[in-house]
Parts: sequence; structure tokens; C-alpha cells
Amino acid sequence: MKTIVAHLASALTIVTAVSGCGGGGGGSNDTPAGVDDPITVRGTAAVGRPLAGATVVVKDRNGRTTTTTTDANGAYAVTYANSATPRWPLVARVSGGTLDCGPRSACTPSANAQSYVGVSVVATGAGGSSTLNLTPMSHAVASAATHREASALFDAPDLLDPVNPLDLLDATFTVLDWLLRLDPTILLPRDIDFVGGAFVPVPGDSQDAFLDLMAAILAAVFIDSPAFDLLVTTPPTSVTPVAPIYCDIAGHYDGTLDGSGGILTWSADIDPSTGVIGNATLNGSGSGAGAATRTGTGAQRAHARWTTTSALTSFDASIAADATITGTWTTPLGAGGTASGRRTRPASGCP
Repeated sequence: MKTIVAHLASALTIVTAVSGCGGGGGGSNDTPAGVDDPITVRGTAAVGRPLAGATVVVKDRNGRTTTTTTDANGAYAVTYANSATPRWPLVARVSGGTLDCGPRSACTPSANAQSYVGVSVVATGAGGSSTLNLTPMSHAVASAATHREASALFDAPDLLDPVNPLDLLDATFTVLDWLLRLDPTILLPRDIDFVGGAFVPVPGDSQDAFLDLMAAILAAVFIDSPAFDLLVTTPPTSVTPVAPIYCDIAGHYDGTLDGSGGILTWSADIDPSTGVIGNATLNGSGSGAGAATRTGTGAQRAHARWTTTSALTSFDASIAADATITGTWTTPLGAGGTASGRRTRPASGCP
């Protein structure tokens, strides 16, 4: 976490210096000391692959905009002359262009259909420069920091006025915690400044690798970027998320029990938002409940436990990526055996 903390400590020093300066309107999100110096805002637009030839629009707190285009590596830079010094915070948006391949093999360039937002609350570099990356991660961090989907920030940059560097740090950890909730098996970096840290979107770069990992996790659980950006506006401990996070395993299941007592049938439903198991029946009667706990996004997706009221039959099973269930069942009277089944109907509202 050193990299992020050091970066934010520097930013907070500048904020403090600015707030201590005389002159009307000198708040913590105001133009930093040295307002007569040129200001450069630069960054990288990427999604794990660079966004080449994309349009970047940078907007300051007063609504003034400056437009530029990314190069083949997704890099952009905007320099403000002395007479046009921007007022912090800044918000930038990238759109259009091409998802380029760079040195990647077996890759085909394709048109970019998404836009991504990033925010910078104060100049942090030497000479009043600021790095502001535009990626799915910068967009999610902006959403988490402001508790609203980041696209709205570009239309109303004044919404950023209460946000400070520590808010961006907290928001970064909120996003990481949500990704960890979606896949508890992954190792996530906690020392990357995703918004203000320089990077080049090529294989081997740590931030580039993270963007690839982030895309893979969301694709595995059928969550698109807009849904994820809504998720991160709430704490990761939220019992009922604002978007479904169990669509890959949610729905209606039917199966059989084998073992002592012969072959029986069972059925149950898994809720797409909470993973709660309900309507659990045995031989078409009774009821019951339980829960599925996500174990990752690999071959085994969840560990499920539930109990039916019919003979208090308890299930302990695994749910695989193909939405099949295998496990065991037991009763207080000592009966038991193996359980198997599959999803026969996806949950409503899921792909």
C-alpha cells in the first residue's frame, strides 16, 4: 500500500498548502500553489489493451473542457497555459477509438464501444502536473468515491467538491473488496495507484494485468461494467446488492438423491442477488432454505448448504461452472447418500 499512501500524502500536503493560501476561493480543491505555472494532465486510457485514437475530454470544476486524442499506447496529455489554469477537481472521459493489441499475439483490434471516467482532486506532480488514468478501474473508483455511477460526474463536476485524496483511497479498497467478494480465491494488489499511477498497457505491467483480471472476473459471473459500477456505490458488506452477483449459478435446480432409502427427487431455487437457497422440496413436498457461498470463478463456483423440512434432510454440495450440483445428503435418523442435480431454469433477470 506504500505507493498509494505516498502519492496521497503528497497530494494532501498540496491540499493543505493551498487551503492555507490567502485570496478568495482558496479551498482544498482549488487551484494549487503556483497558479502561474503551466499545468499538464496526462494519463493512459486502457482496458487491459490500450485505447488508441480515442477522444479524451478533460473538464475542470468550472465546466471548462479541453479535448485531445490518445496515441497508439493509449497515452494522452493536455497542457494548460498560464492563462487557462484549470480549477480542481478535474474529471475526464475517454470514448471511441480502437481496442488496440500492442505486442499481444493472437489479438485483433476492435472498435471501443464504452466510455470511462476518471477524477483528479488536486495536482500532485512536480510543476503542477497530474496523472489521471481512464480505465474500468478509474471509473469504478470514481463511482465508489461519490456513491453514484461515474458517468454522471462528467456532466456535473461540482459533485466532486467534497471528494479528497483519502476518499479515492477508500474507494479503491471498496472496489477491490467487491472483486474479492466475487472471487474469494484471487490475490489482489493493494499497492497500485490505479488512478494516478503511470503505466503502459502491455503484458507484464502490473496495472495492465489487473485490468485483464478484473475483466475476467466480471465476465465469469455475468456482470457487465455498468452493473459493477452500481455495485461499488454500496459497501461490499451489503446483504442485498443493487445488482445480482450470483447470476452464474442462480435459478431453479432439480436433482436426485441416491443412498439409503432409495432414489428421491429434490428441487430448490437460488436467489441471484443474495445466493439464498429457498423453496427446497423433497419428492415435491415440504419446504426448506439455505445459502450458497461463493468459492471462486473457476470450475467450482460455490459451496451450498440447505435443509428441507421433509425428514429434515440436509444437503452439503458444490455448484460447478456449468451449474451442476454434486454432494451429499443426510438426515437425523442416519440416512444419507449422494446428491446430484442441475439448473433447469436460470433466474429471472439474469443472462
